[in-house]
Amino acid sequence: MVATNPLRDDKLHYHHLTSNGRKVLKEITARTSETGVMEFHGVDAREYEVLQHVLEEMGRIKPRLTYDYSKHLLFVDIPSPLHEAPFINIRDSLACTIEHLPYDHDVICPAINMNLPLEIEDILATLHISITLTKAERPITELLVPLIGECICSETKTKSHIMDKMKKTIDAHPEINMVILGIVHEAQAYECPKIGSVASKTLLKSPTPIPRSKFITKSFPPCESINIADHNWCHLSLVEFFVWVKQDGDTQIDLDQDDNDHMARGVLYPEVRMDAVTKMFQQGLERIRDTFVDFTKHISTIVDVTSLEEAEVVFPISWKDAFIAADVSVDATAYARYKHWHENQINPTKRTWDLSYSPSDSESESSVSDDAKLQEGTSLSCGRPRRKRRPASQPPPR
Repeated sequence: MVATNPLRDDKLHYHHLTSNGRKVLKEITARTSETGVMEFHGVDAREYEVLQHVLEEMGRIKPRLTYDYSKHLLFVDIPSPLHEAPFINIRDSLACTIEHLPYDHDVICPAINMNLPLEIEDILATLHISITLTKAERPITELLVPLIGECICSETKTKSHIMDKMKKTIDAHPEINMVILGIVHEAQAYECPKIGSVASKTLLKSPTPIPRSKFITKSFPPCESINIADHNWCHLSLVEFFVWVKQDGDTQIDLDQDDNDHMARGVLYPEVRMDAVTKMFQQGLERIRDTFVDFTKHISTIVDVTSLEEAEVVFPISWKDAFIAADVSVDATAYARYKHWHENQINPTKRTWDLSYSPSDSESESSVSDDAKLQEGTSLSCGRPRRKRRPASQPPPR
């Protein structure tokens, strides 16, 4: 008989959740990106681990999680296509910049990461975008983070949480040379259609969501509401970017500084005004190149870094392409919201397992026994379970 791997058993993970954990899971799976950041109290470290596994295995949503081990506090951010789109072009352009730098691939290993979990003291934070730098050979004993970035909605609570997370990341990694913040504004906050509304009466006639091509049948101009069946599904009004770069003499980046030497603001949507941001990107990437130089010297005293020191930094961004990506993401977000709403109305139990499930006595005893075994086999470090660390990045192909 083949033993079951508990890490691959969805229901085993689910049954390890307490009633509070199940409520958290139900809340997460019931919400979409219009919610902003959700905050859950009283989630212990082990339950956080189980929630992580359950959400990964469900696969229908991919939230960014931030967990505070000391406060037992879980923050959940469910990004929409609106928030993902602006960083796609930036990621690709950063990859091109790094690819053209003549660094020694046998000595250092830079990587561009999307949704990287990063441990910061008692917090496990998921960064939207980051550049990490390690040596090219194991064991990996140092991790530098020259760049971090987030793209968020304009909701006040969300912005406050993200700014706090970035400040704590900077405190833990003062070597950060560049910080990017994108803020997405919607003219109308999205709400699901109400029972009895035109949208509810017309769009719930089909037992399954209609295809996107039949849901959005016309072209909507920029900054106009995607209004279908007398309901607003998405109304993007503004996408702005803020970029901070560490200057000579600075110990670390201060996100409260807004002078022109340290911070630049630009508008990507509804019209492109990104010249100041482009210049700040150039400055930041030149400093990241210098970090590559310093880290190479730190690892090896015999490697010639002259060509890297003198290398021109090229950031081949097309903000017009980024604008188009943001505009196209409006339709994608509108359809995703419709589909999520439709599925929850027609078949609400589809989003997760039966949340009213109550295990039998034998199952409860088995679960308690499993919990005890897991706890016995768990060593503690700094008041939390010691987890197997994931590598921060994979070496680039040679």
